[in-house]
Order: sequence, then C-alpha cells, then structure tokens
Amino acid sequence: MSPMAAAWRGLACTGIAALLGGLSGQVHGLAAADLGGALGLSADEASWVTTAGAATEGAAVLVAAPLFAAFGARRMVLAGALGGGLAALPGWLDLPPEAALLGRLLGGFAIGLLPVTMMVWAMRNFPAPQRPLPLMLFALASSLPSAFAASVAGLATLHLGGRAGFLFDLAWTGPLALLALWLLPREEAKPGLLATLDWAGYLLLAGGTAMLVVVLSQGERRFWLATPFMLPLTAFGSALAALAVARLLASPHPWLDLRLLRIPSFAVGLAEAVSLRFALMLGAFAAPQALLRLQGLRPEQAGEAVLWLAAGQALGFPLAWLWLRRPGADGRWALALGLAAFSGAALWGAMIDPRWSVPEFVPMLALAGLGQGLFLTAVLRFATAEVPATGGSTAAGLFNLSRVLGQAGAAAMLGALLRLREGFHSARLVQEVTPASQAAAERMAELGTLYGSVTTDAGAAASAALARLAAEASAQAYALAFGDVFLGIAAVLAVAALLIPLLPRLGDRP
Repeated sequence: MSPMAAAWRGLACTGIAALLGGLSGQVHGLAAADLGGALGLSADEASWVTTAGAATEGAAVLVAAPLFAAFGARRMVLAGALGGGLAALPGWLDLPPEAALLGRLLGGFAIGLLPVTMMVWAMRNFPAPQRPLPLMLFALASSLPSAFAASVAGLATLHLGGRAGFLFDLAWTGPLALLALWLLPREEAKPGLLATLDWAGYLLLAGGTAMLVVVLSQGERRFWLATPFMLPLTAFGSALAALAVARLLASPHPWLDLRLLRIPSFAVGLAEAVSLRFALMLGAFAAPQALLRLQGLRPEQAGEAVLWLAAGQALGFPLAWLWLRRPGADGRWALALGLAAFSGAALWGAMIDPRWSVPEFVPMLALAGLGQGLFLTAVLRFATAEVPATGGSTAAGLFNLSRVLGQAGAAAMLGALLRLREGFHSARLVQEVTPASQAAAERMAELGTLYGSVTTDAGAAASAALARLAAEASAQAYALAFGDVFLGIAAVLAVAALLIPLLPRLGDRP
C-alpha cells in the first residue's frame, strides 16, 4: 500500500473516532437531566458526573499529541475506544453513584484523546500543499456531532432510560476498536519519548484547566461565587495555569511551544476559534433550550430542528474548501462570509416569540450550519498555514484546548445571560400585568369568556384565565430572554469580525 493510501485510510479511521468521541461528550451533557433518577441522585448531584468528563477531557487534549508520538495512532484510538467503553461499565451496572463518577472521569480522558488524534494525523501524514482537505474533514468531523447530539440523546434516553450516555459509549467503542485494528498501521512504540515530557508542567496545566472547566460548568448551577468552594477553585485553577505558562515560556524545549502564538495567523486564528464556540451555541444551547422551555418538547423533538445544521454544514464545508483551493484565493473572504452567515442566523433568532416551534428554527439553523462550514474551514486554514511540521502537536493541543475551554465558557456565559435577562423581563411584565393595565384587563376578559364557555363555575373560569395569563407572561419573558441570548452571540461575532483584517492574505504566499 502506498504511503498516501495509508494516510487516507488512517484519516478515515481517526475521523470516525473524532466524530463519535465528540458525539459522546454532547450526548452525556444532554442526557444529564435523566441521569439523576437512574442513579438515585438529585439533579445537582448528578451534574457532577457530566462535569467530571468535561474536566478530564481538557487534561486529555493537552497530552494527546505526546502520547501520539510515543505510541502511534493505532494505540491511541484503541486506548480511547476501549478505555471509554470500560469506563462506561460502572455507569451502566447498578453500582454506587461514586463508581459512575469515577468511570466518567476516566471515560472523559480516554475519549478526549480521539479528536486530537485525527488532527495530529492530518498534520503529520499530509504535506502542507495537501493538508487543507484533511483539515477540512477534521473540521467536519468535529462539527457534525452538534447537529445529531440532541436527536441521539433524546432517543437514547427515551428508549434506554437515564443511563443512556453510558450505554451509548458501550455501543460504539467496541466497533471502533475493531476498525482501528483493521485500518490503522502498526507502529513501533517509543515510550522513551515520554521521559522527555515536562510532567510537572503538564500536571500544573492539566490541573488548572480541569479546575477552570469545573468552575465554568458548575458556576451557573452553584450561583458562581456565592457557593463557598467556587472562589478557591477559581483562584487555584488560575494560579496553576499561570505557573504552567511561566514554566513553558522559561523552558528552552517546551512540550507545548507557546512561541507559535507569535505567528499572527495562528494567534488570530486561535482567537477566532474561541469566538466560534459562542456561535456554535446557536444549535447546541439556544435553539434546543428555547424549544424545550417554550414548547415543552423533548430533546429528540427539538433535535428535528437542530438536524438542519447538518444540511448547512454539508454545503458550507465543501464551498469553503473549493474556495480556498483556488490559486490566489483570499481565505479572509470565506471567514467573513462564515461570520456573516452566523450573525444572520443569530439576528434571525433575536426575533423569536413564544409561538416559535420547530419549523421557525429550521432556516435559522441551516444558515448557521452554512456559516459553520465556511468559518471553521477557513479558521483551520489560517491557524495551520504557517505552523512548521515540528509545531503540529502544539497546534493540535492548543486548538483542541480552546475548544474545551471555549465551549464551557460560552455555555456558562450564555446561561447566565439567559437567567439574568429572564428575571429582568419577568419583573417588567409583572409591573404591566395589573388591574390598571388596559391590555391585561382585555386579555383577562377574553380568557374569561373562553373558559366561561366550557364551565358554569365563574370562579373556576376566572382562576383558569389568571393562570393562563401568568403562563403567557412567563413564556413571553423567556422568549425575550432568548432573544437577548441570540443578540449576545451576534455581539461576540461582531468582535470576531474586527480581527479579520489582522490576518494575512494567504493567497499571496507560496
């Protein structure tokens, strides 16, 4: 088999692994609402199981590239698949909740290795002129889970119960291990390479990252600094991360080469990738939550709208690749068009009202998927264009670290914005719904007439009308709050657009 054929076979296998690994994390997050009942825990207690996986995923992406260099892609995919499957067993079996928590800690780390493995494979096995297509496929593999996660999680919990996330891992990890044995080549293990790794620096950065992910994941649920342990956790996490960065900058041969941030295209591309996490919340957070709260839909029903992200992605990724492969093409245009599509989708969502259901979200999410394909393909092109081959592992680690922290930070900030704005709009609506309000009086009269036509009890009709008016006011407050969330996403994307002129015109370079 030719080296190029082996490279493509390996990319196919690592791509499937990256897609399933990303889908696993999102399914666990969406299935968390049903997990507490299955484990006999409250919702707050069960949330720690999901947070554990997110925290150790951040630690995994930092060390995945050195592990790849030491053991090769085949062992990496096997470790991610078999480790994730074994770690899911305690959550599936009727064991104490502590066993499920420990399993999720180990499973998050094992499965977190898979997306980085694909990116490092693409960087190391394809020469620079041929790298854009493999990187576009990596972007597609890391994006598709956002389109399917709601449907998969909803159907799994509907038919399998609250332990669906663990059962989902058991279903795919075994076949993936067999696929790795078939498609990926045997490579000589070089464990001696790990002896050169600055393990003290890694533990500092991994520990700091894990603490910050816990803070971001649990902050809204725990009322941020109002909970006693949140402030120390934030301080210790920040201090550990700062010490790790100082150690990396002082080392002549760092395991994570932060000097790559001196390359403008990489630094700005990384910043754009962080802003992308806010845009992805359109499909991963804002639209599904709006459907769940305003219409009372289940996740699989909301997933019928989110699936249209995939339709937009199927168009956006090939368009971006075709544009970027043209001689002299300016990648900044693809990035700008992607931002414009994302912003258009966010502004579309800002017009939400309480009557919106699945059909109203479909065109908005398809437009967001188109923007995702254009934007992410161009960002990866910029971020890796001037990275030397020796910096591939650092680029993969930092890019995936920005994904983990950016996703947790975006979810935390938008969740807090939703809560604050819902409270603000509720207070304003309550002030308007008074006996002195003509609009409220007219609506009460309409509802009273409606309910009076089906019951002869005037008191019951008045109570039903009042309850209906209160429900409508609550739904309106939520709709206004979700509109503010969509506007917040558009504001972040507007700031990201200001960074585009800082990027070089890659088409001018050989």
